[in-house]
Amino acid sequence: MHIYMSVENQENYEELTPEQIQQQKEELIEFYKSSIESLQIQLEYEKLVTEIEETRLQRIIAQARIGQILAPAPESSEDDEPAPKKTLKRS
Repeated sequence: MHIYMSVENQENYEELTPEQIQQQKEELIEFYKSSIESLQIQLEYEKLVTEIEETRLQRIIAQARIGQILAPAPESSEDDEPAPKKTLKRS
């Protein structure tokens, strides 16, 4: 596995022992485990917010449909009348 580092970092880089690598892994795992609780709470929050927004959208759509149903029919004008059907003259 190659790790790309700047020249400055390469100068300060030490080879880690297997024990140090294991210790870093354990610290990382512990960090993730300690973060899980707050992340689960955040996930629950985001799900609830999503459900609220979806419910609001459904209510708005329902109100729009009711408005369309209850709206008066448009008055017909002379422009709305169908044009007379044209036929070809036979000779």
